[in-house]
Amino acid sequence: MVVWKDHEDHTSAEWLSYEDASEQVSKPVSRVHSVGWVYHENKETISLVATIGPEECSGVLRILKSAIVRRLDLSDDPGTIFP
Repeated sequence: MVVWKDHEDHTSAEWLSYEDASEQVSKPVSRVHSVGWVYHENKETISLVATIGPEECSGVLRILKSAIVRRLDLSDDPGTIFP
């Protein structure tokens, strides 16, 4: 399980007053929880997949490590998943 600070995108084709923009950026950053198998990991990112099969997997969620607040390894048995 990975708890991480969510990225936000409030851009649009419409113009925004500075007052409205200030309101958007003053809100706390949301924290989200993601659970999945670690598919790939490097110095900068961790990639999770929620569902795995013998020949394919569900979509990949790639999270910047700099956004991670907490990480909890739910199983340390690497033999339980497909290569």
